[in-house]
Amino acid sequence: MDDVRISNPPSNKELLEALGKHLADYNYDMKKAGSADICTSRTYQLSSTPNASNREDDSFFSHAKLRRLRADVLLDSISSATGITTAFGNYPTGFRALQLFEGNRRSGNYFLKTFGISSRDSCQRLGNAA
Repeated sequence: MDDVRISNPPSNKELLEALGKHLADYNYDMKKAGSADICTSRTYQLSSTPNASNREDDSFFSHAKLRRLRADVLLDSISSATGITTAFGNYPTGFRALQLFEGNRRSGNYFLKTFGISSRDSCQRLGNAA
């Protein structure tokens, strides 16, 4: 999770400032900023296969890290690709798994139960648990 506080300075201040400037230039349109700058960046397009120079690096995005998709994201992706919507109890047609509050463990969806429902813990919620 992001640790945005004054006592935790950014690891790359110049990059953070440049991204902030681009976001302001795009009138804070996250979609445009994301596709225009992030998705077309060299860093975003890096291979997940480490090479001799970045094999030990796990801090500065020298290569992509593979990770599995959450169950809700996977289900929404499959639904989008196939054009087949998934029903979630009393929710309206077209409702997405990603929109379920805290993964809604009571949705009764077999796919989400099988592939693991995200608990979607928040920083505040985690802080209160301690």
